[in-house]
Amino acid sequence: MSMKSRTFDKIEFWSSIIFKAAIPIIIGLIGWQIQASISEQGIKKDYVQIAVGVLSDKNNNNDPELRKWAVNVISRYSPVPFTKELENKIIVGQTLFEFASVVRPKPPKELMEPPLTMLDPKNENLTQNAERSEYNSKKLKALQRWIKLSLNQTD
Repeated sequence: MSMKSRTFDKIEFWSSIIFKAAIPIIIGLIGWQIQASISEQGIKKDYVQIAVGVLSDKNNNNDPELRKWAVNVISRYSPVPFTKELENKIIVGQTLFEFASVVRPKPPKELMEPPLTMLDPKNENLTQNAERSEYNSKKLKALQRWIKLSLNQTD
């Protein structure tokens, strides 16, 4: 074997080892960067939710510093910032964020109870299973009606 061939073989051997070791490191660094970005977005979202909560709470209308902080947080993380005029109106409480916090009422407890379980048909419980099925069906329809009404929808 020639000297060039052995040198080339050594270079090929060591470069394959280096690349095989580098691939997991590169994948790890990329994964870490993606995870850091996702984590940062989550923190931004949490701060915006806190700020919207501050601006939505009518009890905070008398605290302009707290409202100013909330406006600054939303402006910082919003792709479309507020105008200065709107910022000032929000800070002094002329404009509320009621639209931003949608609170839905909870369904009645009896509609949220789990359905009745079916009995073992081997023990000739067919009539009871039919009754249970009918009861579950009526309860489900009542829950569906309640949801439609709470969303201001009609049949």
